[in-house]
Amino acid sequence: MWKIDSMKATVLQDMFADVSTSKCKHAKKLVMDRLMCGMKNEYTRVFDYQLELLRSNPGSTIAVCLDPTNMDQNIFQSFYVCFNAMKLGFKAGCRKVIGLDGCFFKGAVKGELLCAIARDANNQMYPVAWAVVEKETKESWKWFVGLLIKDLDINNNGAGWVVISDQQKGLINAMQDYLPNAEHRMCARHIYANWRKKHRSHEWQKFFWAIAKASNKQDFNYRKAKLAQETPDGVKDIMRTEPMHWARAFFQLGSNCESVDNNLCESFNHSIVDARFYPIISMQERIRKKILVRVQEQRAKSEKWNGTICPSIFKKLKASIARTQFVEVLWNGPGGFEVKHINGRGRQYTVNLDKWTCSCGYFQLAGLPCCHAISAIYKCGKKVDDFIHPCYSVDVQKKYI
Repeated sequence: MWKIDSMKATVLQDMFADVSTSKCKHAKKLVMDRLMCGMKNEYTRVFDYQLELLRSNPGSTIAVCLDPTNMDQNIFQSFYVCFNAMKLGFKAGCRKVIGLDGCFFKGAVKGELLCAIARDANNQMYPVAWAVVEKETKESWKWFVGLLIKDLDINNNGAGWVVISDQQKGLINAMQDYLPNAEHRMCARHIYANWRKKHRSHEWQKFFWAIAKASNKQDFNYRKAKLAQETPDGVKDIMRTEPMHWARAFFQLGSNCESVDNNLCESFNHSIVDARFYPIISMQERIRKKILVRVQEQRAKSEKWNGTICPSIFKKLKASIARTQFVEVLWNGPGGFEVKHINGRGRQYTVNLDKWTCSCGYFQLAGLPCCHAISAIYKCGKKVDDFIHPCYSVDVQKKYI
């Protein structure tokens, strides 16, 4: 908000006029009154906007909620959007992994925007649904998650699904009530940010991320023990949050997602930061157009891709391939191999190419061959592409767009 002193200084500099404080306050009041009038007008048209979205986007879910304690006054409470095209795209080309997050409005009107963001075959953000609410509470998250469950056909209380979020208490409670069987990961970046307030050493930062990204319990315990040698209190503070929520070693296998953060939601919130300055209908229109443009751009990019695997995934594979120079491979029966690191502490893992498994855990968790599996694949003269889950293919990417 423009402060009076700053306003006076700007007028003096740009218009060479020395105006009084009272005139600045009066001018500011006129502007704010007009602005608020425009904002109020948009809220009176929210039901018309809902009907127009439903008319132009058949099959979409557009929900408007009024304050149940003041139904006679028609006081706005929340607005939910999930376009049918985004629903169908999610079901056709995205994994059962959803990031949930909330962000504040930036303008004069107070409120928050909740979002549900999936990840496409190229591991980039895919907005599924979003909602305007008064604030993040258990009730607002339950309302949002309840609608999302119906739109995405989530059954069995979320069994087989992964939800990534921060540590917002209202969301945690909503998850326990509506999706108790889903794997609930909590963003390691937020956990680290809280942990770092007390444990500031740069070296300890490296230990934290090594612990979070260890893909099996043996490596997790080893790295945790190394941190304990430096700061026993630091380890105690880390473990205050159950590692099943933030440490890769404890994630359920088969999700084809090894992520320990909620960066895609952060990316979405940042991409719509300009829209968050506007009143509700103008905000929704800017978000809608932003997503339309993004889908079109992703479609155009995918048409130019060569090969069968999406480029972001290929980049990750190249990093794993680079690490194969530090391992040696021994045959261990049909489809089986022993892979040993020749550097560091000489870790040894068992790979079974017939079952697509490695005892390091990464192969089963990510759906991508780790450096140990890639070494075994090279050893028997096979193609790495044949051991990548189809969810990462260019063909799947083109299905959702």
